[in-house]
Amino acid sequence: MKKILLIMVFIAVFSLMPKKALGAITDPVDLFNKTEEAIQSVTSALISVGAFVAIFYIITGGIKYMLAAGNPTKQAEATKTLNSAIIGFALLITAASFFVFFIKLIEYDRFTENFQNAQLNIENTP
Repeated sequence: MKKILLIMVFIAVFSLMPKKALGAITDPVDLFNKTEEAIQSVTSALISVGAFVAIFYIITGGIKYMLAAGNPTKQAEATKTLNSAIIGFALLITAASFFVFFIKLIEYDRFTENFQNAQLNIENTP
């Protein structure tokens, strides 16, 4: 049973990232030359896996709650699982949004730095 569950989790995790799995490597030498792209790739994969795990625990907690059949200890255990999964999912969404915010902030700083360093020669224009 555990092997089947492990295989199902493995298939589900890798089916969540079809863009990464089916994407062709255009230049293998320059694959991770840029640090930002490597960090974004790794965090994107981690966020996908974390979201899958959180949703898995939400579904598991819901099934446990339905199968509790009025047993207060099983209902309490299922409620605890649901609460933990929802809190974890909320933290994951918050962390992902902070990550996106900081990436956009870094890109904006680079854009403004490049814009300020640009030499515009307006005097000789007709």
